[in-house]
Amino acid sequence: MTVALTRTVAVLGASYGGANVAQALATSLPEGWRVVVIDRNSHMNHLYVFSRYSVVGGHEHKAFIPYKRLFWQRGQAGVQPPKSEDGRHLFLQATVTGIDTHSLTLSKAIPDAGITEPKLSFDYLVYALGSHTPEPIDLWGSVSPGSVKYDGTKTKGIEFLKSAQKKIEEAPSVLVVGGGALGIQYATDIKDAYPDKPVTLLHSRERVLPKFQPSMHEQIVQRMKDLGVDVILGERLDLSSVPTSAPSTTDEHMLRTLSGREIRASLVLLCTGQKPNTDLLRNILPDSIIADGPDKGYLRVNRALQVAAPSANGANEMHTPNPHIFAIGDAADAFGALKAGHNAHHQGSIAAQNILRLIHRGTGPETEPLESYTPAPPGIKVSIGLDRAVFQRGPRVGTMNDQPLDWEAAHMWRVFGYPSMQEIDLYE
Repeated sequence: MTVALTRTVAVLGASYGGANVAQALATSLPEGWRVVVIDRNSHMNHLYVFSRYSVVGGHEHKAFIPYKRLFWQRGQAGVQPPKSEDGRHLFLQATVTGIDTHSLTLSKAIPDAGITEPKLSFDYLVYALGSHTPEPIDLWGSVSPGSVKYDGTKTKGIEFLKSAQKKIEEAPSVLVVGGGALGIQYATDIKDAYPDKPVTLLHSRERVLPKFQPSMHEQIVQRMKDLGVDVILGERLDLSSVPTSAPSTTDEHMLRTLSGREIRASLVLLCTGQKPNTDLLRNILPDSIIADGPDKGYLRVNRALQVAAPSANGANEMHTPNPHIFAIGDAADAFGALKAGHNAHHQGSIAAQNILRLIHRGTGPETEPLESYTPAPPGIKVSIGLDRAVFQRGPRVGTMNDQPLDWEAAHMWRVFGYPSMQEIDLYE
């Protein structure tokens, strides 16, 4: 018997969290339901390798993973094509331009996928659109002179990374602003690859990675000093001293911190300013977007990862005005969870499980409570040169040597259905 497709779970964003939601739902949704995944990129952008591949050539193609196996089955038999009835699930390369309570507007119709007008109705929505990334790895961001104009394709993504490699190679000196993971990786990779190139790391706090153990800071700063990186802590860059030509010329500039300290550099990499990408929900859930403070712009969620808003009762109570709308990943203020791919992945599992429970509640006596999300202990792995890394897992801090130059890209390819990175797949 053929069951009409009448119900839709829309997943916005197919990166670390959104893809996991889609994979979980595609194998578990009941008959009559489908998952529709929407992403503006043709391939998964593996952001964690972008800084490395902006410095070292020959691996750019590994940063962009095809979505064609997004709905493939994973099990003991390996990765298998979906069953014929699971052809109901869709991946759409498009941009979402508006969201209503039970529908969204797309940048275009996609007739080949059965989307004959730029509208999609949904019963559940998972918002996994992440954040606007810092400028050096923001393919969609403002385009500086000489940069590649990105269009969401793998070809242009590879061109972007090769262009970044050329700028770094030709720059007589480099200033990296920001002592988070991205800034640390840029500074140490560049100095390791180009030992004679002056590299400065400027960070506004007295500690790098302040959310982690003090020994992380100590090991990272010592490694940077061993490499010859000039480390300046506790100072902020005076952005008015940065000429607009800084990202695209080989001329050196005299830059200043707010205290007046001078720094000479030809290339400036601003590895700060990550902002949540939540404006699309402002029309229907304005009170769910945090208005000010250090978490400004993030979406409030409850423990089930449903988008929440302050209750009229006050006293920090929350309610869910639209309990069919979930948020995960970098866009969500998820109880102190670090903005990281592994946390987004975990949140995706929770959101998928809760959507399935809500669906079953509507079709039978199912009353199982929704799964509650608790963040994992802090964990991170940061490269500190081309073959070394420092990590924290829970309270444990350690270093790793002999790290692969491609920063273990094969792991993420496996997640997206490619158990081995075959040459034929790498260039799809």
